[in-house]
Amino acid sequence: MDKTAKITVNAWQLDGILLEQYSYTKGLVAPLPKHSHPEYQLGINLDRHGEYYYRGVHHYVPPKHLSVVQAGEAHLPNQRTEILTPIRCLMMEIQPAVLYAVASEQTEKQICSLAFPKLVIIDAELVRLFLRLHQTTRVKCCKLEQDWAVFHFLAQLFSRHSETTSLPPVQALPHSQIQQAREFLDAHYAENISLEQVAAIAGLSRFHFCRAFHRVVGVSPYVYQRQRRIDQAKRLLSKGMPLHQVALDVGFADQSHFGLHFKRLVGITPGQYIQKRAIIF
Repeated sequence: MDKTAKITVNAWQLDGILLEQYSYTKGLVAPLPKHSHPEYQLGINLDRHGEYYYRGVHHYVPPKHLSVVQAGEAHLPNQRTEILTPIRCLMMEIQPAVLYAVASEQTEKQICSLAFPKLVIIDAELVRLFLRLHQTTRVKCCKLEQDWAVFHFLAQLFSRHSETTSLPPVQALPHSQIQQAREFLDAHYAENISLEQVAAIAGLSRFHFCRAFHRVVGVSPYVYQRQRRIDQAKRLLSKGMPLHQVALDVGFADQSHFGLHFKRLVGITPGQYIQKRAIIF
C-alpha cells in the first residue's frame, strides 16, 4: 500500500506575484533541499506549525503566522518525512520590483532594496489581509477590488515590518482630485477598472490616492465601486430585469458573485428583494 502523501497545488498569477495553495494528506513526504528564490517568499501554515533553517538559526513558525524569506537568501524548509494529519499552506512570491514600487510610493523616495529583519511576523491584521488577498484574487472578481487587496497588503507589510518604515506626513486632502475620481467611478462603475487607472484620474500615486480617497469618502475605492454597482442593481431589479442580466450589466462576473455581494450590502438576496419590491409596488 502506497503511504506517500498526496499533494495538491492550486496556483494563479498576478503582475509580478505568484500565489499558491498547497494541500497535503497524511503520509510520507520527501524533505526539500536548501534553496533560494529571486523573489520575496511569504507563507502561512493554516493547520500546524512550520519550521525553517534560515540565517543560521532554526525558526519555529506557529500556525496562522506569516513568514517572510528575503529575496535571494538561502533557506531550508521543514525537514519532516511524514505528515500525521492533513495540512494546508498558502504561499506568495513577490518580485522585488513590485514591492519596491509600493515602498517608493509611500516614502516618496526611490527604493531599490528592502529588508525584513524577522522571519516570523506576529501581526493578526496582516495575516487577515494576506488571507483576504488569496481569497479575492483566486476567484473572478472586479480588478479594482483585487488591486486594492494586493496593494493594501503590500503597503502594510512594508510600513509595519520592513527596516524602513517612515511615512511621509499627511498632506492636505486633494478634494477636487478625489471628486474627479469619484465621478469617474460613478460613470464607469460596471467596468473592470484598475487601481492605477483611477489613481491616474486623480493625478495621484496609488498610495496617496488610496489614503486620500478613504479620508474624503470614508471607504476604499473598490468598496465605493461595489456599492454603486449594488445601487444600480436595485434600480434594474425594480424594473423587472432578470437576475442574470442585472449581474452582468452592473459588472459582476456571474450571478453567484452578484448575489453574495448584494446580500452583504442589502441584507437580503436579490430574489428576496424582488419579492419585497413587488409587495411595495
